[in-house]
Amino acid sequence: MTLARMLAAAVARQPEATAIVDGEQRLSYGAWQTEILGLAGGLRALGLGRGDHLVAVLANRREMATLYWACQTLGLIFTPFNWRASAAEMAYVLADAEAKAVVYEQRSAEAMKAAAAEVGLAAEMLFDVDGPGDRSFAGIAAPPFAGELPGDDGAISLMLYTSGTTGQPKGVPRSHAAERYAALACLAQLQYRHGEISLGVMPLFHTMGVRALLMSTFLNGRFVCMPTFDTETAVAIIKAEGVGALFLVPTM
Repeated sequence: MTLARMLAAAVARQPEATAIVDGEQRLSYGAWQTEILGLAGGLRALGLGRGDHLVAVLANRREMATLYWACQTLGLIFTPFNWRASAAEMAYVLADAEAKAVVYEQRSAEAMKAAAAEVGLAAEMLFDVDGPGDRSFAGIAAPPFAGELPGDDGAISLMLYTSGTTGQPKGVPRSHAAERYAALACLAQLQYRHGEISLGVMPLFHTMGVRALLMSTFLNGRFVCMPTFDTETAVAIIKAEGVGALFLVPTM
């Protein structure tokens, strides 16, 4: 069972349940699936195919989570990286992953453009979530993907990069099966409930950020995006949304 098929099952179970919240934006599973399939269709129209790496340099926001699921839908390898990284660090990842396309936001734009120029990644394969025009994230959307969902759960779905404490960051490939089993094990251990409301504040370039997204989806839960941590904002979101589950590092 690949991750795209796990999402399809969640949509079929409860299409009207709220799937994701990002500020004032709220999407049901059915509406989110429509957005995901449109993005997947656009990525395919760009020439991206199974096994290609798409690098995402974004904070936790609706577009980042949507991009994750669009990659799973097409069989792309979702390759997120820290938006705080330097141009040199980003260039290393782009080259190491042999990135075919990059999605970034304004806070990381200067470093990413410099990195892409260094490794020779074509400008038409760089997409700014916050920018207007054809090279914007919104400009990727196309007729919805209607092909067969990936069926090989041994294929790589995700590559996360380590912090590079003792050298260059290392890309860690993760299969659909490995990600599915890890998320299900967490659900069993943590006793999450159906419809669990989770605060999505652990970065989606971190293993627990992705895990939180998967756990939420598997249970038809609600994933509440929080791009950067702030105590007062976090408490307000927890109260407003009725958050019952979250991961935090000790400093948070």
